[in-house]
Amino acid sequence: MNQELASYQEPYFLTLHAGERLLPGMDAFLRTELCHLPEASAGCLFSPTTPDEGGRERFQPPRGPLIWRTDAVMAPPSPGFTETALLPFESYILLDKQYQLNAAFTWTSTRNCPLVPAVSSPLPWQKKREEWELLRPLLAAPIQVEPGTDASHKVPLVTVLLCTYNDADYIPWAVRSVMAQTLPDWELLIIDDGSTDHTEHILDSLYPDHRIRTYRLKRNSGKAHALNSGLSMAKGSWLLELDADDWLSPDCLEQLYSKASLHRQAGVIYADHVQWEERKNKQLIYQGVRTAIHPFSTARVIKAGIPIAPRMFNTAKLGSLSGWNTDSPFGGRLYEDIEILARMSGSAEFLYVDRALYHRRIRLHSITHRHADHYSEWLSWMNAGDNGTAPEI
Repeated sequence: MNQELASYQEPYFLTLHAGERLLPGMDAFLRTELCHLPEASAGCLFSPTTPDEGGRERFQPPRGPLIWRTDAVMAPPSPGFTETALLPFESYILLDKQYQLNAAFTWTSTRNCPLVPAVSSPLPWQKKREEWELLRPLLAAPIQVEPGTDASHKVPLVTVLLCTYNDADYIPWAVRSVMAQTLPDWELLIIDDGSTDHTEHILDSLYPDHRIRTYRLKRNSGKAHALNSGLSMAKGSWLLELDADDWLSPDCLEQLYSKASLHRQAGVIYADHVQWEERKNKQLIYQGVRTAIHPFSTARVIKAGIPIAPRMFNTAKLGSLSGWNTDSPFGGRLYEDIEILARMSGSAEFLYVDRALYHRRIRLHSITHRHADHYSEWLSWMNAGDNGTAPEI
């Protein structure tokens, strides 16, 4: 669509979904709508109703705009429609642009358009209602860019630490979720652990926001090394880990910090997460909410081998333990997230927030999946107490 719009000269355009049918009278409908379209309007929304086989209205996410004002869509700072890397849920591309334009434009609305909606039945594994309810807050959240000013010297409440290695295509969506946070007092540290893909180009094209800092390590040293590099630069009193292929709910930092502000001596604040399975075509399938173990139990976490996400650390307490262990089996490249929680639990209080605040993407080719057979070896090392922690399992 962006290619077509780059050379498009007409003041308006129409978007249709596959399977929709135009009825006689569309020309007259469009002439009437365009004649009455206010100057401040970005276009016209169409909200069809689609009954199911029993005659009841079946859930469908909003369709998105039907008529668009070209100059509104192509206006800076985000001309055109969002690219796939920034929006991994391509079916919401029209709604994403609609929400972008809400701040500067109004919309007209109609239900009486001579158009027959596409009729499709969701497959058994598709949970459209749950998917939409989880994604709508992030799509609708305003992106507030803070350029470098005198306020840039303000100490952040939370450092979000994102370490990445050859995950360039996932980074923009993760960063967007940080930009959409309802708590604005954050900094985002991105540590590029010697990537050989186009990560450098992606990092150079991120939002021009003083709260985002990026660093590139000369060679790939592993997740624990990269995390420790970020820890040494973190300014926030709390530090939240964010994997490059995951993302945060818009209220994640606000909810976690609210708990932390009441318990400043706590070591870790954690919560539940939403799980998504990534298919070979990169399509994401909603898998439900995963409830974190609470009260926190090192033995149960290690036995299950399930990471806690989100996890927000007391930065000072994390530093007192010298951060993540790089002397573990595999050099801190595997299971470093579970190991640091085990060590933290020996001297710090863990507090739980009963909400799903993090979105975790399960990839077939992630490093954890590729090396799942190494867990037993790592577990033997943990039980031997070589890291100072020997949980009884």
